[in-house]
Amino acid sequence: MNKMQDNSERDQKNILALRALGWRVAVIWGCALARSESLSETISELVRWIRDEDEYLEIPKPDLTQ
Repeated sequence: MNKMQDNSERDQKNILALRALGWRVAVIWGCALARSESLSETISELVRWIRDEDEYLEIPKPDLTQ
């Protein structure tokens, strides 16, 4: 396995553990914040998630095929 896959598996394990404890989880990747053209979209999506009852949010979804 490569480092990205290892990190992804560790993250998923931690996310599942938090959700099992009743936490809602939002993951915002640095690349979503680094692109100024998508910053307002990222903020809007996070605000929507806070107001809704979705248990999980990931912005943006990483491409693990690289």
